[in-house]
Amino acid sequence: PRNNFIEENENNNWTAVPFTLTQQVPGGGPFASITASGATTTCAGTPLTLTAAFGTSYAWSNGATTRTITPTTSGSYTCTISGNCGTDAATTSVTFLNAATPVGTGAQIPGPGQATLQATGGNVHWYDAASGGGEVGTGNQFTTPLISGTTTYWAENQVVQPGLSGIVGKTNNSGGGGYGTFDQHLVFDSFRPCKLRSVKVYAQSAGNRTFQVLTSAGDLVAQATVNVPNGESRVTLNLDLPQASNLRLKVTATSINLYRNTSGTTFPYTISNLVSVRTSSAGDQYYYYCYDWDVAEPDLTCASARVPVVAEVANGVVVNVKAFLEGPFDTANGLMADSLRVNGLIPLSEPF
Repeated sequence: PRNNFIEENENNNWTAVPFTLTQQVPGGGPFASITASGATTTCAGTPLTLTAAFGTSYAWSNGATTRTITPTTSGSYTCTISGNCGTDAATTSVTFLNAATPVGTGAQIPGPGQATLQATGGNVHWYDAASGGGEVGTGNQFTTPLISGTTTYWAENQVVQPGLSGIVGKTNNSGGGGYGTFDQHLVFDSFRPCKLRSVKVYAQSAGNRTFQVLTSAGDLVAQATVNVPNGESRVTLNLDLPQASNLRLKVTATSINLYRNTSGTTFPYTISNLVSVRTSSAGDQYYYYCYDWDVAEPDLTCASARVPVVAEVANGVVVNVKAFLEGPFDTANGLMADSLRVNGLIPLSEPF
C-alpha cells in the first residue's frame, strides 16, 4: 500500500484457498431472540414493539412476517427466524393491564350539605378535576364535603401491578473477615430500574458513612449519607438504581470501619429479572460492607378514563314544616306569604 514495490497489475491482488469446515453444528444452534422496546408488562394503550434477531425471513405466531411487530393484546408471541445458519424460534410474553372505565351514579340534595356519589370498579379513586387535580377520596362510595352548589367530581378506576421486590446479597457477615477502611466496592447488575431501600451493616464505631452507586466507569449515580450506629444495624438508603450492568456500591467516610468478609461468599446473589450482586472489586473471595439488600421495583399503576359524577344541589329552600303550618298566609289569593314550597310537592303557582 506504500508503493515500496511497484506492481505490474494493481487489480489482481487476491487468491483463493479451498478449506473444508468439519466442526459446525447442523442448523447453526440457537440464535433466535426477541427484544422488547420497553417493559413487557405495561398499561393498555402504551406503545410497545417486539423485534426479532436478524435473519432472512420471519414468521410470527400472529401471522406477521416483518422483523418488528407492535402487539396490542396480552399473550405469548413466538417468532420463527430463518437465516443462513438454519431456522430457530424464540418466544416472549406481553401483558397489557386494562382498567375498566367506571360507571358513576350522581346524587341530588335539596340544599347545602353533603352528597353521596357512587361508581363501579375494583379500585375507584375520586378527583376534583377531569385531569390532574387533587384526589379527594377512594372507594365505590364517596361522600362529598359540604357543598352549597351543584358540583362535579370525577371517578377513575385503577389497576395496580406490584413491582418485583426482595432481599439480595450476602445475608450476614458469617465467615472470615474483619473491620477496616478499604477502598473497595461490590459490583452488581440492575436488570430494570428499581430502588435500593436499605442494607445491613456492621460498624465498629458510630458515625456518618456515605453510600454511593457508581457506574462501571466510576461516575456517580446516586448517594446517601447516613449516621450509622455502632454494631449491627439496618440503614435506610432509598437509592434509585438505573437499568445497567457493572454498577458499583461503595461506602466512603473518613474512617469506614465496617465489617467485610474475606471468605464465606457465594457469588452471585440474584433476584431474577431485578438485581444480581456479582462480585467485589477485590474478587469473589471478598464481600464489602453492605449485606442483606432490600430492593424493590415501583408498582405499575394503570388508570381508566375519568368519568364525571354530579352532586346536584336543588334550587329551593328546605322548609321547617312547623313554621310552614303556622306561618302567615295571604288570604287574598291563598298563597303562602313567603312563596315557599316543600320539596316540590306544592308548586309556587298552586294555591295552598
